[in-house]
Amino acid sequence: MERHFNYRNDKATLYLISTPIGNLDDITFRAVKIMKEVPILLAEDTRVSQKLLHHFDIDKPLQSFHEHNEYQKADSVLTELSKGNDVGLMSDAGMPLFSDPGSSLVQKALAAGYNVVCLPGANAAVTGLLMSGINATPFYFAGFPERKASKRRMQLESLKYRQET
Repeated sequence: MERHFNYRNDKATLYLISTPIGNLDDITFRAVKIMKEVPILLAEDTRVSQKLLHHFDIDKPLQSFHEHNEYQKADSVLTELSKGNDVGLMSDAGMPLFSDPGSSLVQKALAAGYNVVCLPGANAAVTGLLMSGINATPFYFAGFPERKASKRRMQLESLKYRQET
């Protein structure tokens, strides 16, 4: 895989790969290129992400990376990076780490001195905000609401007086 000048060093790279939210053709050329080139691809729901790979004729296995195995899987990913293998972390739809697992992996990769590159692309929060016509500056992203009703109520109550969109 060709290394580019913007990487910090010649160590392996963890790619954060943004994927389309709805229309598969909204993916970037660079994202498809990286998905084809990296030897290891991680996805939260391999069934969903496999459809994307199939659409772009990418024939490689996906490894699951989700909230229930994130911490254990991070160690095996760091081992692969230490062997010089680049790794791609895909979102099922949108940007990785936005309400998806992976922040601990990124922190560990950065702490170990590996390159971390985020491939820009689809983001549901920003897309929805822009489509609303509401002034987008400034805006606040609170993530998904809590699942438990009492926690969700407290979370929403804390947002009531925010000035941002």
